[in-house]
Amino acid sequence: MIQVEGNMKLRFFRNTRFGLLAAALISVLALSSAAQVEITMPDGIVLLRSTRADLEKIGIPDSTSPRNRGYTINGRNISAYFADERCTWHGWDVEPGTLISLSVKVEAETEMNVDKFRTEGFEHNIDDAFFEQFWSNEKGIRYEVDSVGTLGYVTFFPTIANAGLRCAGFPPFDISTQTYSIYFEEKLRSFSDPDFHNLLDFMTRVRDRKDLKGYILVYYKRGRSKEAERYVGSVRKLIANRDAGTAARIDIRIGGIRDDNEVEGLLLFTTQPTPRAEPKYAAPETPSN
Repeated sequence: MIQVEGNMKLRFFRNTRFGLLAAALISVLALSSAAQVEITMPDGIVLLRSTRADLEKIGIPDSTSPRNRGYTINGRNISAYFADERCTWHGWDVEPGTLISLSVKVEAETEMNVDKFRTEGFEHNIDDAFFEQFWSNEKGIRYEVDSVGTLGYVTFFPTIANAGLRCAGFPPFDISTQTYSIYFEEKLRSFSDPDFHNLLDFMTRVRDRKDLKGYILVYYKRGRSKEAERYVGSVRKLIANRDAGTAARIDIRIGGIRDDNEVEGLLLFTTQPTPRAEPKYAAPETPSN
């Protein structure tokens, strides 16, 4: 059992093989001077093992999407993300329809002591002026908290203990890939021109904000890895020629295989963990990020 102390306590049971939650019961206990709010999920729901069919025995879905479905279960709004294919996007070696992550909307006004997360080594992201996110890859959990410390959502993910279920050729799973916002994404007709449309704006933002670091991830179609590697070098050289100081704060790397050649840019605070790539397909030839 894991507890996060402060104004909020979280309890959940860990399945030793599959690494995460609801082997018996998930309970989020929000403690305040006025009331105690409890959010529960029924027995038997386990990430990387339970399926859509398991959830639909206990709740009616709000759509027929193969990947994302919402449920109302025991009066609570639950969002579930499923594998639509084996070893694509999510990178887990599980059957289609297997539960990958699960989010619980906390509707009560539950204030949290967010300083506790910092002292316990949780990663931290400020998505905008209105909310913050704290997560732990070891515990497989993320909290979304608003600007006054009110808990909005609790999301459960696979943990680092699930590494044995990662598909070969995918980066290790990191909750940051499901948390960080993409600043820009742009499809490329080819890898011939390193001066892509969003580059100048991106460089300007990094140059003007010394508290930020930029990341550019280059994804490619199957069979284009060598071209993508040369393109990374060309973009890196172009940025350095334009502004060497800014170039030192932009990390450019290969992202992996997708359906299209494309670039993605992220702007993060210098204190935030480096983002991992999120390819769609396994790419043994892609360097580990």
